[in-house]
Amino acid sequence: MVPIRQEYFCVIYNCKGCVLYYGNNTLYVFMKRVSYQGEEGAYGYTVAKRLGEPVKAMTFDAALQMVISGNADQAVIPVENSRYGEVADSNDAICSASNKLHITGEWYEPIHHCLIGNHTNLDNIRQVYSHYQALGQCKKFIKEHNLQQIQHYDTAASVSLVKEMRSDTVAAIAGREAAELYGMEIIKSGISDDEDNTTRFLIIDKNPVMYNENTKYKTTMAFTLHHKKGSLHTILNLMRDVNLTRIISRPIRDWKYVFFVDFEGHIQQHKTMVDAVQERCLRLHLLGSYEQGS
Repeated sequence: MVPIRQEYFCVIYNCKGCVLYYGNNTLYVFMKRVSYQGEEGAYGYTVAKRLGEPVKAMTFDAALQMVISGNADQAVIPVENSRYGEVADSNDAICSASNKLHITGEWYEPIHHCLIGNHTNLDNIRQVYSHYQALGQCKKFIKEHNLQQIQHYDTAASVSLVKEMRSDTVAAIAGREAAELYGMEIIKSGISDDEDNTTRFLIIDKNPVMYNENTKYKTTMAFTLHHKKGSLHTILNLMRDVNLTRIISRPIRDWKYVFFVDFEGHIQQHKTMVDAVQERCLRLHLLGSYEQGS
């Protein structure tokens, strides 16, 4: 789809899957362009396809930049996995773009990893390629079969690489869709350590979500603190009346950290608390309030 020139069109409706534009006395309906990091067949691609028309990017920063530049309407960014924890680089990228973009939703995607190769004989496999998160989510299987693990930047890209290698001794870990897209064999399915393996994606947009009292919200914010005793305790004490659903820290420099927290509710419902937190932080990033996913 050719990008729409905003000086000629205006958005009159924006929903999951499509955007309605009006211009020149005509109503236009377009599939939402949803950017994701990785190649076709990656789990980000699958989520983007559920929400609109997938647009691939090499990095999380590039996926977000597509939204800023107007080459995508939204981005889907994985931030944590139920088995292997945070996706470090993605949280950093979202924080870096917080002055131009907002979190507007979350999506929980079931992850069903498969061992994928050029043939179906598991006994011949010696090396396995995949994204570090996928490798971490399949530790038991990798250890049980004594496989050498090699990190690659993306699950689907790992399948493409293994196909190009044309070797009987290498395989990739990715989803079934990647195997189908690249015409590869599924050697074994269901290899995750946890059968309920799930990755949480955040949906990123230029425009924030407007508050509706009938909606259950979640809010994500990030903050940096003075490097002194009790500073984090002070912030958490201010948040004692909200239900925290996530807290992680990411290094910045010189042993300083940025803290990411998710809590139930909309910023407007907790404005007094947020203002008090802001007064005691070096810097506060309000990344977005959005409808809770399931």
